[in-house]
Amino acid sequence: MEKQTKYFKIVYDEYDKSVEKLFSSIEKAEEKYSDIFKIKPKEFKIIVVYSREEFNKKVGFQTDKWVDGYVKGKNLVMFSPSIRDKFVKTIGGNYWEYDYFFDHEINHFFYISLVGSYNPVWLSEGYATFMMKENNQVMLTKDEIKKLKNPESYLLYKYIKKSYFKYAHEFYSISFYLIKYLIENFGHERVLELIRQFAKKPYKKDLENNFKKIFKMSIENAIMKSIN
Repeated sequence: MEKQTKYFKIVYDEYDKSVEKLFSSIEKAEEKYSDIFKIKPKEFKIIVVYSREEFNKKVGFQTDKWVDGYVKGKNLVMFSPSIRDKFVKTIGGNYWEYDYFFDHEINHFFYISLVGSYNPVWLSEGYATFMMKENNQVMLTKDEIKKLKNPESYLLYKYIKKSYFKYAHEFYSISFYLIKYLIENFGHERVLELIRQFAKKPYKKDLENNFKKIFKMSIENAIMKSIN
């Protein structure tokens, strides 16, 4: 069965009544990021699944038990609320509320629509994680990050599945602290300007040059400031 929101389609089993609780969260995230990005996003689908096996088949690889949602191409694959606690095992047993879950994932929909890709992954994920605001939990503290050698090496530019999942704690935490520092010290609009400039010239070297122009420092320097 399919249901259309303003921008996206939700695909689910017609007998699954638990999906009804998702619609308001999706619509709130749509409105929020439509106002921020000021674009009409591409036509993504939200595909609801009912087992880890079905989830893995949709995304194309064997996922860890903590993976709750995954954007693959123009689809977000996620578990039905009716079986989420059975197939998703998080640290401490806590799950993102659906307002936060869709705030994060639909941020990606708009980002990808504007930029044309998920790159740079650290900017996409750091921004989506920070914008969740009240639920932006990170896995490592600043003190733990300070103990890492070359923390900038954990900022993935392109999605590499093995590195992405192997260093998820480091990657998400450093990305979050960096974006938090930039927005709190330079303003939200400057981070959006970095994203817009990357959309015009989606190359790593141009990103680094634009970062220096906008924030008057290198990405490496900004990371160090963000964890101090």
